[in-house]
Amino acid sequence: MATDRTPWALLVLLAAACGGADEAAAPDPLLDEAGNPVATAAAPATGQRVLPAQVLADVDTVILREVFTYGGGPRDPFVPLLNAATTGPAVGDLELAAIYYIPGNPSLTAAVLREKVSGRRHTVRTGQRLGRLYVASISEQDIWFTVDDFGVQRRESLTLRKQEDDFR
Repeated sequence: MATDRTPWALLVLLAAACGGADEAAAPDPLLDEAGNPVATAAAPATGQRVLPAQVLADVDTVILREVFTYGGGPRDPFVPLLNAATTGPAVGDLELAAIYYIPGNPSLTAAVLREKVSGRRHTVRTGQRLGRLYVASISEQDIWFTVDDFGVQRRESLTLRKQEDDFR
């Protein structure tokens, strides 16, 4: 086992001897003449810590991380366009619980929707918005939505389940 380490020890001694005592070592930009860490102007702005001299001597590689901020323009490009408050539920997340249909007066017709996950109830009428969903029409068995996705509109519907479906 000791013979395995002998070539490495000789290599280390040889490298130390060839270091050149005549050549002056390059000064460390993060340390002053006494070996104390120097706070640079870039360190507080980037949020980096200045490490003590004994820790810097032990570190082979220093990894710096870039941090980006947006300081101008009307909209921050790093903020998502859609958030939960403006999107509302999707059609697939809703269940049509009931329809109160008045044939003579469609403005009084209403539909009760229930979110499948949270159980929240929404009572909507024709012309109302529910996030990105616009209630286009309500019939005796169906509710039709116009879904607006960044200027592209599509139509989707929900159908009232029959009572027999609950017993299966």
